[in-house]
Amino acid sequence: GMSYLAWIFLIRMSPYQSFVCFCNLILSDPFVHSLYMFNEPKLRRIVSYFDECLADKKPKLHKHIHSSGVDSELFLI
Repeated sequence: GMSYLAWIFLIRMSPYQSFVCFCNLILSDPFVHSLYMFNEPKLRRIVSYFDECLADKKPKLHKHIHSSGVDSELFLI
């Protein structure tokens, strides 16, 4: 989640620089922005697209994840 991203910035930069980088990352990329602004309709589309791509590119992993009861949304947020 957000704390993981913040941690990555904080281990390399000052708190102020980390905050600026974090804000720039979230505001500059529509995909990342959708993940962290919790716009549910957009988020559902992104999760659905991720799920389709995973099923297409890594079918065994997709099957294992879903048979284990893990939701794809957990990988993205």
